[in-house]
Amino acid sequence: MPARVLVVHAPTTRESSVTRETHIPIDADCDASHLACQVVNIRADACELDRVDGAMWVTIDGRPDSLLSACRHVVDGELGYRREHVMRLNVRGCGGGGDGGTTGTEDRAVFLEMYKAQGAGSVDPTELRAARWSRCTLSEEELTPPLVMDGLGQLFNKEALINALLTQSLPRQLQHIARIGDVFDVKLTPSDESKMTSSSLKGKCGAATSAAMFSGTSSLDKCLFMCPVTGLPFNGKFRFVALLETGEVLSAKAVREIHSHLKSDAYIPIYSEDKEERASLRTSMEARRLEREQSRKLKKKRKRQEEKEEVKQAPSATNDDNL
Repeated sequence: MPARVLVVHAPTTRESSVTRETHIPIDADCDASHLACQVVNIRADACELDRVDGAMWVTIDGRPDSLLSACRHVVDGELGYRREHVMRLNVRGCGGGGDGGTTGTEDRAVFLEMYKAQGAGSVDPTELRAARWSRCTLSEEELTPPLVMDGLGQLFNKEALINALLTQSLPRQLQHIARIGDVFDVKLTPSDESKMTSSSLKGKCGAATSAAMFSGTSSLDKCLFMCPVTGLPFNGKFRFVALLETGEVLSAKAVREIHSHLKSDAYIPIYSEDKEERASLRTSMEARRLEREQSRKLKKKRKRQEEKEEVKQAPSATNDDNL
């Protein structure tokens, strides 16, 4: 099957009369967040202005949408599996009334791709990464224990994942999770700041984080979790891994310091951005799944053999009682 392509038309002037066309290949490992980051970078590179005081909205195959939502539709194939999808970027002007301040498609996720009014023109990819590390991959709600992780290093709220498995509503890119046994529990250590504010944030999952990100406080400064050994923030800036044996999440620096004896297959990196490493993770994940399936088949086979032996012994025991 030929590779799919997202064709991005980015304006080079405020009036959007001239656009620059860029082709982004969509492969199997592509996800909505990475695709949105690429589009944001394309927009920043194409614009001839030093600063764009306004937000960005898009049309995908002629349909108005928010950036992250459009990227999600393309990756999930919800717009049909065509070879090319056309995305046109548009810039809202500044001022009050009729300037496109909001759209009907906006929700919490739309903040991840919007231009911040106080920013330097576009959302910092570091901000996008930090937001991704603080939210459930499936529901995009704020990460709330109990948490689980798949073999690719993606984090989920366990309740959201179980509900999706029960209703068979997992998106296409998560079809490698067929049962709850395909993920494992992980333990994230709350940061000192989240411990102090946990009572005020209770019952307001997601809203407080979004408000903090876009009211002048960077999401990098609103870190929910940290490494229990080094104290490094869990915000995408530093490499973190999850130990397969215990589920404990540590920074790579902590692993080098106190678990230097561990082999690379003893842990899974979280949200790795290295293509070769992601490919290796997928291979290891499939190998572990095959091993689990073989183990289940072996257990079933042994159970059937035990049942057959019990059936064979039952008549002889009855005959002995008759005698």
